[in-house]
Amino acid sequence: MTMEVIRSFRFSIYTISLCLLTFTIEANTSTSYCSPQADKLIETGLYYSRVKKDYKTAAEYYQKSADLNCSHALLRLSSMYRDGKGVSQDYQKSIELYKKAGDMGHPIGYSNLAGMYKNGEGVPKNIPKAIELYKKSSEMGYSAGYYRIGRLYDKGDDVPQSYEQALDYYMQAINLGDSDAAYRVAKMYENGQGVNKDINTAINWYTITAKLGESNGLVALGYIYDKGQSGIKADKQKAISYYTQATKQQNVIAMFNLGVIYRDQGDYAKALAYYQQAANLNYPSAFHSIGYLYHHGKGVPKDINMAAKYYQKAADLNDDRGHYNLGICYIKGNGVPRDPQKAINHLTKAAELGYSDAMMALGYIYYKGDGVTKNLDTAKSWFEKGAKLGNKDAKTALQKIYGITL
Repeated sequence: MTMEVIRSFRFSIYTISLCLLTFTIEANTSTSYCSPQADKLIETGLYYSRVKKDYKTAAEYYQKSADLNCSHALLRLSSMYRDGKGVSQDYQKSIELYKKAGDMGHPIGYSNLAGMYKNGEGVPKNIPKAIELYKKSSEMGYSAGYYRIGRLYDKGDDVPQSYEQALDYYMQAINLGDSDAAYRVAKMYENGQGVNKDINTAINWYTITAKLGESNGLVALGYIYDKGQSGIKADKQKAISYYTQATKQQNVIAMFNLGVIYRDQGDYAKALAYYQQAANLNYPSAFHSIGYLYHHGKGVPKDINMAAKYYQKAADLNDDRGHYNLGICYIKGNGVPRDPQKAINHLTKAAELGYSDAMMALGYIYYKGDGVTKNLDTAKSWFEKGAKLGNKDAKTALQKIYGITL
């Protein structure tokens, strides 16, 4: 498809999206028929799989449904053979069942089979075959097939990297109502990948993404107005509006970002409420942010013990700031017993995650010999790592202590 055709195709989609506020295109995910009896067997299988975690019994019910020529059951049974859940792992059986589901009219059968060829699961890795099967699934109405081909070209994943080819397939996926493809096109315009960088066109595509039901489109729009970028003036009210819409779709990033906005505005009660929503969905940064509020008494009574507990929860989810703040608590004995070794362990984990303040803290601990054997070489190494990431305190320490300027 030429760029001229792509451009025409692009604006056709955009016009449709603007005119229809509830624009959706339902992909035909299956033209096959499952009898009521077969559907009932699948429901029972799902109960054993999801509720009882009894995968063996679930597989037995899926098999009974598959024996009634239900393609949905074939898909579920095939995935169990692929993953070795409830049955002995058998890639060849999985391949056979995915193909049968596709041949019966279920496009996801071909798409999942494509994934096996892409990853070399049970068959030699074969990207042309994977692309062929992805195309076949999309020709049956399954948008994700075209999207996944687009991702191959976008990333140069075992094919020559080509934004033009990626855009071609994304547009075809969007024509089938694919929100992930629309989101990726928006990112291409935002970052100037294969197209001229154009924040306004990116905003248009994020809007389309949101209309297709993808909450990340709303988050992206919120972030643009939250931070103000590429000539777009920051507008906190617009940002709040977009983030709020996304939270209604349970988007955890939107919840957290709303917490940050309200914290910066000094409305700590609202900040805590949104952080707590995000924490309820196990978002790591929300835990360290709640810890910060307790640590500094912002909107809640100051409680260093409670702060340390939240930092621990964040660290348990491998959050860089959670590890950092918990490490500082251990070195100072704030909210936890002083323990330099635990401090070093957490600060090292934060540093390994790229958090430069942790590198600075480690440098200082080894320079001072705070609970550890003083080691100027180790201190220097940590100061240098932090300085290379732009940490001003680490740069100052290097210059004052070692006479090194980075």
